[in-house]
Amino acid sequence: MQKLGDIVSKAFAALGDFLEMASQSKKPDGWPGCADILQPMSDCMMAIGEISDFGDQKNHTKMMGEGIQSAAWVAVEPTPVPHVKETLPASMFYGNKILVEFKGKDQKHIDWVNAWKDFLTDLADYIKRNHTTGVTWNPNGGVASAAGGAARPRRHIIVVVCGRVIREAVDLVRF
Repeated sequence: MQKLGDIVSKAFAALGDFLEMASQSKKPDGWPGCADILQPMSDCMMAIGEISDFGDQKNHTKMMGEGIQSAAWVAVEPTPVPHVKETLPASMFYGNKILVEFKGKDQKHIDWVNAWKDFLTDLADYIKRNHTTGVTWNPNGGVASAAGGAARPRRHIIVVVCGRVIREAVDLVRF
């Protein structure tokens, strides 16, 4: 579970870096579809899909694997919120199995599933408030790149939300 938590945390840190870069950059020609600037995040998403040693935590891994797809909202225009909302039932298909398995047995698993569910809900709310029709780019910014610009403006709230929830979710489950 630690490896999974680390990958998920890294994926959402990459998402935060991407949003910072977008806040400093003009929308690239051909967006969405500029895979190079999404590479750090997409590498993490693929790494979760490649985990095959589930051990006793198959449903946990599958739940996160489904939910991590929510991070792809940045490539969805003009309505990214439905994309995130669609990942919730897919993720909770496995989350509900965890809830049933551990009900009355081990509360940390229940808390972990609920933290992930809350996270996906908070993510959809964040996108609805700040990126209704897609990623908000800076029309006066520079050229978009995976590394971002030299200046580092305030971190987007998503980094705070993701960092807090992911840390809590990872801390809840130390297998």
